[in-house]
Amino acid sequence: RTQMLNDVAGQEGSDFKIEWLRACRYVERPKDMNVYVGVDLASGSHEAHSKFAYAVIGIPKGDKDAYVLDAQKMSIKFPEQVKTIKMLCRVHRPTVVAIEANAYQQSMVQFLRVDEETSRMPIKGITTQGDKQRRIRGLAVFFEKGAFRLPNGLTDLEEELLHFPLAPTTC
Repeated sequence: RTQMLNDVAGQEGSDFKIEWLRACRYVERPKDMNVYVGVDLASGSHEAHSKFAYAVIGIPKGDKDAYVLDAQKMSIKFPEQVKTIKMLCRVHRPTVVAIEANAYQQSMVQFLRVDEETSRMPIKGITTQGDKQRRIRGLAVFFEKGAFRLPNGLTDLEEELLHFPLAPTTC
C-alpha cells in the first residue's frame, strides 16, 4: 500500500493531493473533543455491493479543525454492522452517530432506536441527496486548507482519497 501512496502517476487527475495529506498529519490525539461518527451502510455483503463504512471525527473544543480518529470500510452483513455501530458508541462515546438513512437503510436507524443497548445512544438518520462523488469532492478544499487532520495508519483511506475519482470507490 505504501508503494501505491508513492505512485504519483496514479494520482494524476485526483481531487486530493499527497502533499495536503502529509501536511495535515497529527501524532497526538487532542483532548476534550466532541466526537462524531458517520456511517454509510452496505446494501449487501459481497464485493459487488457497496461496503459498510464509517468515519470517526473529533473536533476539539475551541478548535475548528476536524481530526479523523478512525475510518474503516468492510464487507459485513447486517448483524455485524449493528455490532460495529454499538462498538463505536462504546469506544468513542460520540455526540452524534449519523447514519445514512436513504430507502431501506432507514431500517438500521429504526432498529437501533428500539434496541435495548442503543435506544439511548445519539443515533440520527441522515437522508443524503445528490451524487456521492460530488459530496466527496466537496471535502478536498478542507484537506487542502489543513482543516481535516489525519493520523498515521489510515492507509486505505489515504489511498482512496489520492486516487479519487479515478479508481473505483465505494466511499
